[in-house]
Order: sequence, then C-alpha cells, then structure tokens
Amino acid sequence: LTINNTDGPATGNIEANVFGSFAGHLIIGGTTTPLTSTPLDDTLTDISVNALSIDVQTPLVTGGGPITLLAGDINLAASAADNNSPDFLEDLVSAGGPGGGAVSMIAVGDSFPATQGTGAVGDIITNGPVTISGGQALFVAQNTINDSNDINLQLDQGDVFAAVGDNTSGAVQFNPGSNAISGDTTRVQNLIDRLTAASVSSAFNVQATFVIIINPAQALLGLESVGFIDTSLFEEELSLFGVIGQGIALALAQCEEVEGCAPNVTEDELNQLISGLEGRIQELERRLAQEQMSDSERSRMEKVLSGYRDELQNFQTYKTQLQEYTSGGSSSSGDDEDFGDTFGSEGEATPKAGAEQGVPAQLKRLNGIAGSMRTRISWLQGLKTNAEERERLSNSTGIDLTVETLDAIIEATQKALQSIENEIKLLQEGNQASADPADTPFFSAQMGEPVALNVQYGPGLLHLDDGSLNTQTRWY
Repeated sequence: LTINNTDGPATGNIEANVFGSFAGHLIIGGTTTPLTSTPLDDTLTDISVNALSIDVQTPLVTGGGPITLLAGDINLAASAADNNSPDFLEDLVSAGGPGGGAVSMIAVGDSFPATQGTGAVGDIITNGPVTISGGQALFVAQNTINDSNDINLQLDQGDVFAAVGDNTSGAVQFNPGSNAISGDTTRVQNLIDRLTAASVSSAFNVQATFVIIINPAQALLGLESVGFIDTSLFEEELSLFGVIGQGIALALAQCEEVEGCAPNVTEDELNQLISGLEGRIQELERRLAQEQMSDSERSRMEKVLSGYRDELQNFQTYKTQLQEYTSGGSSSSGDDEDFGDTFGSEGEATPKAGAEQGVPAQLKRLNGIAGSMRTRISWLQGLKTNAEERERLSNSTGIDLTVETLDAIIEATQKALQSIENEIKLLQEGNQASADPADTPFFSAQMGEPVALNVQYGPGLLHLDDGSLNTQTRWY
C-alpha cells in the first residue's frame, strides 16, 4: 500500500488505527522501486519522495508488514504512556512488534525534485523518548539523526542500520535499553550507492555509519555478551550505581565552603550516568508491563525499580549541585590543560542539529569524562592516608569513610571508567562497532491474503506538507 502525495491541498492527515491487520508493505510519503521491496532489500533500485515532512504523532502499527517512511524531514513525537502502565511507553512505530517487519525511515532533505527549494534539512528528529519495534530498522538522514539516544529499538535482536550526511558523519548511538544489534554497514552503503546512481536521487549525499548500542549489563559490569539480563544483574548494577554515587558525593563535598574549588566530576559524566539509569528504568518498566512472572519475582523487580528511581533522583541532585559549583558548566575535570574545553552544558551531551557531532566530538566528550574519573580515583586513593580529611568528609556526607569503604568506591569508579574506555575503543576501532554480517537474508515483504483496509483521513497520524493523499492498494 502506498500513500503518496500528489498535487492538491497543502497538508494531509492519516488516521492511525487502520493498519493493525495489514501485512503488506506500507509506504508513506513516496514510493519504492519495485513497490514490493523495502529499502533493506537488495532488489530495491530507487525511491521517490514527495512529502516535505512526516510528523508521527500517534502510534503507527501494522500487523507485521514492513513500514517505510519517506520525506524531506521526519519528526517523531515522544511515545505516550501505555494505558495499562502509565510508566511504560507504547510503540510509536511498530511493524508487528519485536521480530516483525522492517521499519525504514529516510529523510532526504531538499535533495529530491519534489523537495528542492523547500527548506527541508534531512533530519530524523525525536521529541522525547521513542520506542520503535519490528524485525529490523533503518535510519537514513541527509543531515543527522537528532537525539538518537532517545530511540529505544525493540527488534528481538534484529539488525539496525544507519546513514547520515557527510557533514555529520560518525557513529550513531541508540538507547542502552534497546534490544537490537548493529548491522553490517556495507549493506547500507550498497543501498546508498544504488540510490545515488539513480537520476532522481543523484543529489542524495549520505554515508553508512556505525551503530553503537551499549548493553544495559555491559555498560557498568563489563559483560561482553548477555543474552538475557536477569533481575540479579540489575540488582548488582543498582548497588554499583550507589557506590559510584558515594564517590561523586565526596567529590562535591570536598568543595563545600572552599572558594575556587573545582569538583573532580563533570556534567558530561553525570549526563552519561543519568542516561544509563533512565535506560534501566525503562527496561524494568517494560518487563513489569509485558512479561509473565511470579508474584515474588514481580515484587523483587518492583523493589529494584524503586531503587533505580531513587538513584536517578540522587544523580539529578548531584548534577544540580555541580551546576551550582561550576556556575553553568565550566570544566572541573582537574585536567584543564588536556580537557579544559571539553565540558559544556547539559544539552551538549546529546547534540542538536547544527551542534558539533560525529566521532571526534564523541571521543572528545568521552575522553573528558575518563580524565575526570581518573583524577577522582587518584584523589580517593590519597584519602586513604589522610585521616583528617576523611573525618571532615564523613561528617559532611554521612558516609563512614573507612579504608574499606574507600576501596569499594574506587573499585566501582574503576568499573565505570572501564565502560567509558570500552566505548572509546569502539569509536576508535570503527569496524568493531558493527556486528559481523548476519547469516540470514534481509527481511522482505511476505505474501499474504488481501486484507480489507479502510483509510480514514482525520487529525491522527501523519502531516504531509505538500499535496493531497492518493491511496493505491496493492496486496503483496
């Protein structure tokens, strides 16, 4: 089914709740050649794009058929809370749920005939946390994928691919709670080569990039591969976050009533830890909402979730305290010569369009975090022989600063530092950021029986800025 604008009124809308039983290829905003091929199929030779922008405002869900969105810019509204669980975000775009069809989004900017001179930039933009589910996912942006860390991918360990414009090249990192793996970049590059070879898309300048998804267990515990993260691992990480937080509390307390003191913690580090906490909270909320479990296991998981929420509040408090010390985000790594211009405001942890992006910027930020953590570890080591300062900090923070406590804080901080160093290594050794090529073929639209489909135009789903809407019903 293609929903493709032609000449007509300036805007159009599509009701969201009509595709739930549709198992064919749903294409919105343009066409693919051939129509049966998704952008992830080797048989696809070209696309046409007629929509200036697509705004996904309410859930777009099919019965398992692939979804392809084609536009100058694509805007993804924040996922809404599920009615059955106010803390769980429902899918904003779902091709039949995890393990279903392929979800492809291509934002071409003004590089196609129908979008030239329109001001389209070529961004895929998120406006808060977004959940996307299916069997595979593809994100292609002529400019950039904004706030990709807000995109939670539930692909049942399916592949995710990405490509961005030359001016914003670099690895794309999705939400740590994602259930997906990085696909082989050569497959995306093959698609791009086919598109740029076609006359209608010769101005489309993007390149395949690596995808990074930090496993929620790997992020702090250093685990290389975890097929299923059980509750005990979440409990272990919760304890680790708490001990790391003690070290940060001490770093902040050292500067109480000390003029000109710079805590050896940075806002970028706190942003990274807060993002990790939020990812774990989202995954625990998902499990509680969707999975069957015993009453005792549910009670145990709810207790762990409550602990993570408490820690999130603690780290947000640390961030507020740091901002008060640094008067809006001056560097506080303790290594100003090497990292003095690395640290910025909260927004810089997740760059917006036009901000410095790509691998060099990410490496700069991560190296700044690592430098700050090394400085803090060295300072904590020194506290073990400074009984007077330990007593002062104990009275200030309420932490019983025995040598054993300090050793535990140092060990926890070293584990967190190792996770940052692993992420730096992924970025520096680019090919290691993508998984080995999959042994299975790409998902393609499956044949099926015709499904009666009633398309209603109303104030629901997609905003197409150029043209009325034509529907061409094809059963695949």
